[in-house]
Amino acid sequence: MVQQLPEEAVEAVRDHLRGIVGKEELAGLRRRLDRRADLTAETLVKSTRAQLEILVAIKTGIPAYLTPKAFSVPELVEVFTLARCRNPACKSLLPIEDCDCKICSSKKGFCSACMCPVCLEFDCALNTCSWVGCDVCSHWCHASCGLEKGLIRPGQGTTGVQFHCLGCGHASEMFGFVKDVFGVCANDWVVETMKKELDCVRRIFGGSEDSKGRELKGVAEELLLRLEKRVISASDACDAMLRYFKYGVFEFSVSGASSKDLSQITQRTADVSGQPPIPPPKITYPLNTTTTKIDLNTEIAHKSTHKPLPCEPSSEPPFPFKPSLSKREDSDSLESIIRFKEAEARLFQSKADEARREAEGYLQIVRAKMKKLEEEYTTNLAKLCLQETEERRRKKLKELKALENSQCDYYNMKMRMQVEIASLLERMEATKQQCV
Repeated sequence: MVQQLPEEAVEAVRDHLRGIVGKEELAGLRRRLDRRADLTAETLVKSTRAQLEILVAIKTGIPAYLTPKAFSVPELVEVFTLARCRNPACKSLLPIEDCDCKICSSKKGFCSACMCPVCLEFDCALNTCSWVGCDVCSHWCHASCGLEKGLIRPGQGTTGVQFHCLGCGHASEMFGFVKDVFGVCANDWVVETMKKELDCVRRIFGGSEDSKGRELKGVAEELLLRLEKRVISASDACDAMLRYFKYGVFEFSVSGASSKDLSQITQRTADVSGQPPIPPPKITYPLNTTTTKIDLNTEIAHKSTHKPLPCEPSSEPPFPFKPSLSKREDSDSLESIIRFKEAEARLFQSKADEARREAEGYLQIVRAKMKKLEEEYTTNLAKLCLQETEERRRKKLKELKALENSQCDYYNMKMRMQVEIASLLERMEATKQQCV
């Protein structure tokens, strides 16, 4: 019938189908098409390209198949018979790599390269947390679909949030997945993309029960809020996430130790010395990537000369100070800095002592294990030797018993022979007397 229609009529059919995509009318046409049992691969090969394009567009609901001569006839036939992926950007033969998992084998037309096994929809999104994948079979799923179906959920015990694959049932860790995505892709994201990714991370770890997952959720919410308020840029949010994944904290002191630990050390120092505590310098987000580090000597010289540093954009000094500082105030400032550095050194020394004690504890455990293993080895060896000795004793007893039995038999035989010889001698003597 389509062969008999003029080109204008065929184009009108294409335009009409483009207009009803996503509507109930197209769904009704698809249901009627699914009831046709005569549309096999052998029948479709005999159809024209225009017929195949219209049939495939109705079956898939994708307007791209209405473009004339965009796809070859074999491709259109394979897409219609669900032997090829219906995604125009993928068009992979199915199943992918002859996968025989329960999804690829049961859901005809499913493409593990670009489709979600839950909603069976596809997109070509890359470099994103909105698609989560399995570590074993490489099946991917929409994060929203995984959350809706309970495939993304906290693991048992202290295990973090995991993605449970529908294909193989393997549980993949989400914390490491998100860390890898941000480490590789986040530098190229713009603000809107960063917002979407942070919101996705927030939803993935929304039900997390472990400390790392809850912390990551809090970091994502904080950065998302600051992006919404336009306080930070996408690069600042990226730096914050990468710093969190690297160091495990959202705020840092200049020395890399946590602000809480340094505050406790400086407070203890103040209690001993009677001087007021010095708050540790802290880098908080938003981060300024153009900030220049200033060493201690430059800072002191800057305070004493009252001149702005050449790297600063304004003429005001970076730290507040009085117009004239006496030597006493300079000395107090130096003493404060020295006290802080001493407190910091004590913190690191305590960390080192703790690590040394932990190493010694591990060494003692290893020694105890080695001693226990040696004792077990000696015991097992002694048991083995005892078993061998017992086996030899049993063999010797058997041999001795056999010898005793043979000796007893020999003695009995000897006694019988002696009796028989004595009886024979008596008969010979009696016979001799009779003859005489």
